[in-house]
Amino acid sequence: MDKSLIKVLVVEDDKFAQMVARNLGQQLNCSIDIASTATEALEKTNINKYALIFMDIGLGETDGFTVTRAIKANSLNQETPIIALTAHNSEEYLKQAALSGMAKFITKPLLKDKVLELLNTYALRPMEV
Repeated sequence: MDKSLIKVLVVEDDKFAQMVARNLGQQLNCSIDIASTATEALEKTNINKYALIFMDIGLGETDGFTVTRAIKANSLNQETPIIALTAHNSEEYLKQAALSGMAKFITKPLLKDKVLELLNTYALRPMEV
């Protein structure tokens, strides 16, 4: 694997959204890891360092706010920016995202221009595509 790739974790339980994230990662020269569950996300963040994490809010067994707090409390990614990713655009979700330690809140779907903007804002090196 190319060491210059930006390593990104996408925590998402929807298979179609996972496929979209993988395709965007290839287009933007990122290494994308997918976690389908909160447990898998916590395992991955304890053994891999990421430049950016996209966190789905509506996970099956818990929510992305809880997972974010766990990552921020004790993992290799305590300082990694976590971006809330949800289909629900509400003031309450926005507040919960900020309180849990998320850096930003965006609504689905993931779009190339938005992901590129976030990578340029939060990842270590500017990108062009």
